[in-house]
Amino acid sequence: MTDTPMTPDRERMIRIWHEELARLTDRAAVMRREALGDLLAEIARLRGELSDATAELAENTRAMNALRRHRDTAESRLTAVERLAEEADDKCNSTVDTDLLLDALGLNADTPSDARVADELAEGLAGLDAMRADHPAPCRVPDSPDCTCPAECQDCGAPAPAAGTRIWHRIGCPQRSTR
Repeated sequence: MTDTPMTPDRERMIRIWHEELARLTDRAAVMRREALGDLLAEIARLRGELSDATAELAENTRAMNALRRHRDTAESRLTAVERLAEEADDKCNSTVDTDLLLDALGLNADTPSDARVADELAEGLAGLDAMRADHPAPCRVPDSPDCTCPAECQDCGAPAPAAGTRIWHRIGCPQRSTR
């Protein structure tokens, strides 16, 4: 640069630029404050949504855990009933001791009987009746001398485990029950 003094025009131009720069800086600060307010409002809204979603997730988790406990109870009862059915099948019994069945279903005398438990009992007994009904008349009892049950399914070819016992139909067989 040169050592020449600043001209009045040049000094005026610098002052104008300085004022313009200050005005632009102030305007940018106002715009930043407005944008910051909008961003803070958006953050508050998102926090509210997150809080609602967290509460909903906690409720869904409690419900899912209750369903899992119910499923586990039903699985253990089903296992006990299957064990009783296998014992009855092994002993060539057409009936299962009702007390054992009630205990396996968790319906002993100490258990309160409400509508849900009564429905489960009715469903279990209906399944037992359906299992007995699998043997056509006049049989109705596996391994009886007058059993007329087929040795294998004519539709899917699934064999009976022993003469006169229930056939466990293969997937896709029209005779397969959905129980």
